[in-house]
Amino acid sequence: MKPFKLLCLLAILATFANGCVTADVEVQGEIQDSEGSETDCSDGQILCDDVCVDPLTDDLFCGASGDCIGGNDGEVCETDYDCVDGICELICDDCKIDETCYAKGEANPANECERCATAISITTWTDNDGVTCDDGLYCTDGDICGSGTCAGTTLDCSDSIACNGTETCNEATDTCDPGTSPCGIDEYCDEVTDTCCPAVTTFVYTGSATTWTVPTGVTAISIEVWGSNGVNGTGGGIAGNGARMKGDFVTVPGTTLTIYAGGNPGAQAGGQGSSVDDAGTPLIVAGGGGGGGYGMAGGDALVTTDGTASPNHTGGAGGTGGDGGAAGTGAWGTGGGGGWLSAGGSGSGSAGGATPCRGSVGTTYAGGAGGGYSGGGGVEMYSGAGTGGGGAGGSYNVGTSQSNTAGANATTGQVVITIL
Repeated sequence: MKPFKLLCLLAILATFANGCVTADVEVQGEIQDSEGSETDCSDGQILCDDVCVDPLTDDLFCGASGDCIGGNDGEVCETDYDCVDGICELICDDCKIDETCYAKGEANPANECERCATAISITTWTDNDGVTCDDGLYCTDGDICGSGTCAGTTLDCSDSIACNGTETCNEATDTCDPGTSPCGIDEYCDEVTDTCCPAVTTFVYTGSATTWTVPTGVTAISIEVWGSNGVNGTGGGIAGNGARMKGDFVTVPGTTLTIYAGGNPGAQAGGQGSSVDDAGTPLIVAGGGGGGGYGMAGGDALVTTDGTASPNHTGGAGGTGGDGGAAGTGAWGTGGGGGWLSAGGSGSGSAGGATPCRGSVGTTYAGGAGGGYSGGGGVEMYSGAGTGGGGAGGSYNVGTSQSNTAGANATTGQVVITIL
């Protein structure tokens, strides 16, 4: 029993002892006098800890009821909470959404397209339309909020070049994938002019070198070269054939390649090599065949780098490592064929073939030597020495996916470039 109540009880007893019943007795939740009459707290209040409180608004006894003791004494509202209708509620200056306070203009942490707009609502999110956002998709562009949702327009992957196909957006890889070119099987897309152009370019013997520039967008080509055959000799001497060399090459757009398709100018001349080089560095060379001698065949060009000597007579050795071949001795000895790095040796009967890869001219009974990466050997010739065909030039190829054939070409040379 609380001390106050004990004092009241003693006072009552003393009053009865004196024959007086005027004392009031206070009990929890109400005030009761000694005659049993009650004096309540103000309307809506109850007595808690000897104080009349309104349980609907009091922050210390929020929601209290009855005798305000034990489980009936309500709860104490924490900082930032007020007692409202008997419940401790969070008090926010601006928006209160899902029991969390948000400042005016603050975005929804779960949706950047919603914000706290106190002029519209302080209890729900308001659409934040018109602001930029990010919908998290690679294949959309210009993302903007609308009706509380972030969305963009379809990303334009087009490179504005029709001949390389229609590009499409790949959300899985976050890339714009190339399209399928409408160009035919023997065409390629020239991205500069946006046209389908022939993929194959053929160069034939003209006596002069020419150039070819790798088109924009082209990164791989195939090159096929045929070395020239030699010139037949008198008396049925058949000239040797040129080699055929083919390979694939990685290219850089804008690179200018030098092209030479070999011929066989001159009597009983050895064939010239055909070649493609990049600023003087050979990519591929097909050797030329040896010129025919009187009744004697010239040598066929091989696919290896070294030149060959006459197939049927004594004479100079074929060149090696890119050098020209040696000349044949004697008054009518023929010059060696020219290599990539040096000219063929000159004989008494004819001069050596020039560099790069030119053949030498024959004499009455001896064939000229073929040119190539390394030159063929000249024929030894003097009165009474018989007859002989010229040696053939060597070949060279640094491409991949090679296809090479010795002695494959019985006519003048050519070069074919195919865009892959």
